[in-house]
Amino acid sequence: MDGALMKVSMITANKWLNELFGGGAWLQMHTGDPGDDGTDYGVVADRVFVDFNTPTSGSISSMPANGVVPPSNTTWTHFSLWSAITGGELKWKDTMLTNVPVKTGLMIPLEAGALVLSIG
Repeated sequence: MDGALMKVSMITANKWLNELFGGGAWLQMHTGDPGDDGTDYGVVADRVFVDFNTPTSGSISSMPANGVVPPSNTTWTHFSLWSAITGGELKWKDTMLTNVPVKTGLMIPLEAGALVLSIG
């Protein structure tokens, strides 16, 4: 089925999201698309642990988390989620809904629902 989009049930989507993020993940910010392995484009801050709510309707949202402190003035355009604070497995990557300009040393808090990941 060349070019067909995959559709999954909400039960399956929720199960996948829970398997990926039920134990949380390590968030990393980027100044461009991190690529297939998550290592392209500038990593602009250390990873921060983020926990997630129980998935519903094929979506999962983040709970409040410690803030990210950028090491330089820059603009975040993408994010990645990892299985570990360093190294680890890339679990998810995506584009920010809007670019986020940040200033050196200012802690950027992650409010509840700052990340919403969806399947389906």
